[in-house]
Amino acid sequence: MARTMSQRIVGTQIDGIWHTGVVAFGYEYFYGGGIQSSHPECNQAGTAVQKIDMGTTSKTQQQLHDFLKSVAHQWTAQTYHLLQHNCNNFSDLVCNFLLGKPIPSFITGLPSQVLQTPMGSMIAGMYENMAKQGGGGSFVPQGDVGGSLNLPPIGGARAMQQQLEAKLGTKDSAGKQVRKVWNENKAELASSALSLVRKILANIATKPEQKRFQKLKTSVVKKKLGEVVGGVELLVLAGFEMNKEETHYEIKGGVVGELLARIKDIVARIDEKLPPKGKSSKPATVTATTNSEEKEKPKKIKSVTVTRNRFFVNDAEPDWFAQIQKIISAEKISSVVVEFPGNPLLQAADLRSLSELLRSHGIPLIVDDTVGSSLNFSAVNFADVIVTSLTKWFCGTGDVMAGSLALNPNSDYYDEFRKKMKLEYEDLVFSGDALALEASSRTYALRMSAVNASTKPLVEYLRTHPKVDKLWYPDHVTDPEICVASSTTGEQGHGGLFSFVLKDVDDSARFLEDLEVCKGPSLGTSYTLVCPYTMLAHYDELDWAEAQGISRYLIRVSTGMEDAEDLVGRFKRALNGA
Repeated sequence: MARTMSQRIVGTQIDGIWHTGVVAFGYEYFYGGGIQSSHPECNQAGTAVQKIDMGTTSKTQQQLHDFLKSVAHQWTAQTYHLLQHNCNNFSDLVCNFLLGKPIPSFITGLPSQVLQTPMGSMIAGMYENMAKQGGGGSFVPQGDVGGSLNLPPIGGARAMQQQLEAKLGTKDSAGKQVRKVWNENKAELASSALSLVRKILANIATKPEQKRFQKLKTSVVKKKLGEVVGGVELLVLAGFEMNKEETHYEIKGGVVGELLARIKDIVARIDEKLPPKGKSSKPATVTATTNSEEKEKPKKIKSVTVTRNRFFVNDAEPDWFAQIQKIISAEKISSVVVEFPGNPLLQAADLRSLSELLRSHGIPLIVDDTVGSSLNFSAVNFADVIVTSLTKWFCGTGDVMAGSLALNPNSDYYDEFRKKMKLEYEDLVFSGDALALEASSRTYALRMSAVNASTKPLVEYLRTHPKVDKLWYPDHVTDPEICVASSTTGEQGHGGLFSFVLKDVDDSARFLEDLEVCKGPSLGTSYTLVCPYTMLAHYDELDWAEAQGISRYLIRVSTGMEDAEDLVGRFKRALNGA
């Protein structure tokens, strides 16, 4: 992304915004909230995009650890500086110690390259001001992940086993590590990881003489367990260690005696956590009804099955408001949820009239502002609750799973909802996603302004194109209490999502094939994404979708930050071939 977007954002070509670590003695050493270590590529930075062979060191692992201990006070969360004292400076220090030479200058020289640009100079000033207010540690990409010094044991798998036992206690160390995986990861991730480890170890316990079960590809371990808190350590506790070539995790010396007993113990502890096959660990779902009749309660209730009535109103229809009036006069409604603008026709409900109607009936209004972005449209003057998918425009890369729910402090329901949230809210955001979102938040406004600027010329071009039948884009929204001027440009934007249909629908498939942009069902990425929306989202109900005014041949576009002229050219070439 840096390679494609940097010229536009900072005015100079940048091939990458690098995070580096040094792999030595079978471990990756890196700076993040202090000096940290992990199995290679099994940390929040993920899989390396480039590996540089720096050479062979004459130093021992013990000498490296002694050196790192001596400088640990210089590399804490508090001493972090985005431009002058970061992970790349740490990698440079380590390589100089081990090899007597620095890491490549294209990595360490990146900050000075950016600072030479006008935008870079402005960003540096903003960073310094924020750092003074929040401290350098607020900006560490990996966060404060475990103190100022976190070094691996010296001596392979047995040493790590001993270190784990020292942390967990020798009594029931297997059970404690299994519970760590279960308690410190999302339920689905923990269940998947423990099931995988159980399968591996059960094979070994059943056939300890079979060497093929005792060797795992490093790439597989990283993919399946790299982001699982405690996952790799569970394998280490079972005797696995990485070989010198770093291609495999393997058990050396055979599985007998104490090690075999440990492996069986881990399997037994996992079985205590995982539900039996065929049974779900998910709790039963109980929903409320809007119009159920009171019945005499039995003395004992073992389970409850009730239903909820839901009403769908298409606000693209002329009489949508009258439909809502009819429903709320006949039913007891708990809330009304509105997507603003809508997806995929980008229609915009009259929030002002809808809000007044619902308040008069004591019904809260929930607005989902994901599609248009809160930086373009604000529902705060009308909504009681605003929900947003942070996976989309806020993140910009589409690789985060998160959402937000904001309570309007001016709402009549604020105190009631806040009290309920305090009682029931559970923080389930994965720490890696939280860190990525925090980093994305710093460029959100800049990215959204760039998306708005790229979208407008493309929409104008397609609206007048002779091969385009209809185009939907929310630039018809003009209410000053909803429209938000950009904090970076001062101009009103309308977001990066729009949809259109070709006059000759038979040309749609050819057009999509020829269009030189990424294809995918998501939206909000910093690069353009296009999809045959109705075919993907409503394939099994195409007739129903068309009854709602959504053509089965509708093409949805989520514009990115690419140059507007370049984007128009790509669409032009694809239309010429259609």
